[in-house]
Amino acid sequence: MPMHDGGPKLFKLQDMLDGYLAQDPDTQLPVGEWDRVEAWLKRTRTSYFDFTFRGEAKDISRRFAGHEREVSLLSLYDAKAIGLHEFVSDYYVDPHRRSLIPAAVLAQFEPWWRQLYDNRPHRVGGEFDALQSTPRIGPTGSLTLLHLASDNAMNWAWGDSGIVYFELTTKNLAEGRFDKAIAILECH
Repeated sequence: MPMHDGGPKLFKLQDMLDGYLAQDPDTQLPVGEWDRVEAWLKRTRTSYFDFTFRGEAKDISRRFAGHEREVSLLSLYDAKAIGLHEFVSDYYVDPHRRSLIPAAVLAQFEPWWRQLYDNRPHRVGGEFDALQSTPRIGPTGSLTLLHLASDNAMNWAWGDSGIVYFELTTKNLAEGRFDKAIAILECH
């Protein structure tokens, strides 16, 4: 579900962002600006899916139940939980803004970006090593195509420090049926 604004279209987030980006990055918000932003966040709705484990089933698509939840963007904002790393990361990946990050800040964040959750790197191929389920050793009927771990530098957190695995059966691989690949999310 796309985000929608429950109020008049007088306040556009992109217009606000464009205005901020046109200013010096250290410019303070005008008096009352946060109230305007907060009001927009409160009336703008978005949705996300909450997945719950339903138990073991032969068909993996029946193991989880998905429920769509609609919330205001303001409900997702928690001033204490918003980490500076998110803002620094956004600047770091933008070649036009990277130079705005002070060297001392980079020195603090680069080691954090380079750490691996649970020492689990991204991988192409290999055995299914499993974070929550039982690892598969030796020949099996399916192959791990891609293994994407939670990654600080990418701002990826699958669940709570989890991994997304993409798998394909050996039969589908032999037939070139990559459209039959499945994704598995495991987290702590």
